[in-house]
Amino acid sequence: MTEIPYFLMKNLERVSIAKRRIMAYPYYTYEQKNAWFDALDGMLDCEKQAYINAKEALDAAFKEWIEKEKRKVGIMTTMRAKMKVNSVKLIDNGEILEMQPVTNGTVEDNTYSKYTPSGNLTLTISNPDLYGKFKPGHKYYVDFTVAEASGV
Repeated sequence: MTEIPYFLMKNLERVSIAKRRIMAYPYYTYEQKNAWFDALDGMLDCEKQAYINAKEALDAAFKEWIEKEKRKVGIMTTMRAKMKVNSVKLIDNGEILEMQPVTNGTVEDNTYSKYTPSGNLTLTISNPDLYGKFKPGHKYYVDFTVAEASGV
């Protein structure tokens, strides 16, 4: 829900006062009063929608500016890759997962690649709670975000 700004609240008060005056005016017919109410409500709806549109445009422009600034200073944004498990190899102290990017998914699946994604990911799982959890053919999202460097 979008917050209603002060100027819209003031206009809402003014419209409420205008509606009370219209109701009290004895020479307007019921239809004329309803026409006035519809016009006033329409005016408020237009103002609200204009405010919402402007706010959304400003939010989008600000987000785009932030992304440009991040690129200028080399801050990586979140990256997502949808990976498919190709194989699970059992070893003495765990499992080795071999994964490749899904190439026939949607654009959101692999944000790191402009065209057909490619690559390999090999992980050694040595946590007994995770043994047997990954199966060949299953797909997983792998998200990358910058980790704060501590002591480096």
